Amino acid sequence: MKIGILTFYRVPNYGAMLQAYALWKYLERRGHQVEFINYAFPNTKRISLWRCFVSRSLRGFRVKLRAYVRHPITAFALSYPQSNPCATCSQLHEVCKAYDAVIVGSDQMWNPQWVMSVLDVVFLGCLPEKCRRIAYASSFAVKTWQGGGQEKVAQLLRKFTALSVREASGVEIVRAFGCPDVQQMLDPTLLWTADFYSQFMTRNPKAEKYLFAYFLDEWADGPEERACLDACVSVTGVAKVRRDREPVSGWLALLCRVFQIKKKIPLPEWIGCVANAEFILTNSFHGTVFAILFHRPFITLLLTGTAEAMNERIVSLLSLVGLEERMIYAKDVGCVSRLIRDVKINWSAVDRRLVEKREEVIRFLVKCEL
Repeated sequence: MKIGILTFYRVPNYGAMLQAYALWKYLERRGHQVEFINYAFPNTKRISLWRCFVSRSLRGFRVKLRAYVRHPITAFALSYPQSNPCATCSQLHEVCKAYDAVIVGSDQMWNPQWVMSVLDVVFLGCLPEKCRRIAYASSFAVKTWQGGGQEKVAQLLRKFTALSVREASGVEIVRAFGCPDVQQMLDPTLLWTADFYSQFMTRNPKAEKYLFAYFLDEWADGPEERACLDACVSVTGVAKVRRDREPVSGWLALLCRVFQIKKKIPLPEWIGCVANAEFILTNSFHGTVFAILFHRPFITLLLTGTAEAMNERIVSLLSLVGLEERMIYAKDVGCVSRLIRDVKINWSAVDRRLVEKREEVIRFLVKCEL
């Protein structure tokens, strides 16, 4: 069967690229021909350097320059099979004539904070009628739908052959749209064990001990996060801290230092950082996923303020594997010592739960005739 996947796959985000890669390879192993739909979603293309210098404010300049210097990590996704480019519903319709089925998901493909202008795209309203619509672990990334357009979304969801979402709250959202036959499925990255990702990770030749601190950009270095990191260093006794960012070289180096911008390390090196860490402190969903896959002791910091709704991703994941105790708010720095010293992770129990959920995925795909 020829399958098109609509997701984020060529953006400067480790988790986005890896969930796309994992789903592609999983479906390919099941005997399908897979292609990513090259749709021009907003803010997913690399901007030209000159555009940075025509910004209206210093803040705008910094945002654009940071995006520019971090985009090269998407080189990992250059080999992904993809369709011809499309940027409108009619173009998407033409592209999808080549597929027997289209899968939307995973990642935040249904997050109401950004999808309102492209509802027909992300809910597959533009597809030819003959093409089967399947949602695999699509994520709303929030607890409730507050974006309006409920009637339209409900109408589009009823056209799906099969519906699955990533978070437990997503099940309730879809049911509220009048579609009771929906299941919670694993993020694609969890369809594989650590061995699958070890094949292309960068090794640690010196076998040095370090703590890996991986934070989403917007919430990377607040005082509470730094206090938690200091506590982890103190309790573990591991003084070296590695990050997913490194200084920019070349003629942009001075400018990037002034604006406190660093480039991201290549994806294989990022996987190696996770796999070889003595301990991981993160506030990232996929940072947590890969700590689990590689059996690295970790603490996940929950987000606060306007971003707090996005914690549903973490809550759902850790509840699924029985590790709810590993998530704390950064302000609860006093919990760090107890979690590191006294609360040990039963990795055998975690793996058993993942095996059970992977079996559910197989049953879901069989039902979809995939």
